[in-house]
Amino acid sequence: QEGDVPAAVKFQRQLNAAAPNSYDHQLRLAALLVKAGEPEEAADIWVKLVANDPEPHRSLQTVDQMVTGGKADSAVAVLSRLLAQK
Repeated sequence: QEGDVPAAVKFQRQLNAAAPNSYDHQLRLAALLVKAGEPEEAADIWVKLVANDPEPHRSLQTVDQMVTGGKADSAVAVLSRLLAQK
């Protein structure tokens, strides 16, 4: 049903299990986790995606989307973890 974020997270987790190397599926799961109020798990996924992404502009786009989407806390979590990695 529209707006059923917990069901969407469950479905997206199933998609990720079926195709664990799909960048788009993982990105969608992270976005849904933020909506579901689980920014830390979403940040873990984003950090993994960004750290392994050979195209740095995608990292900036992801962080920019978080900030413009009102998820500044998630953006800070991702940036903090990236700084720790680098």
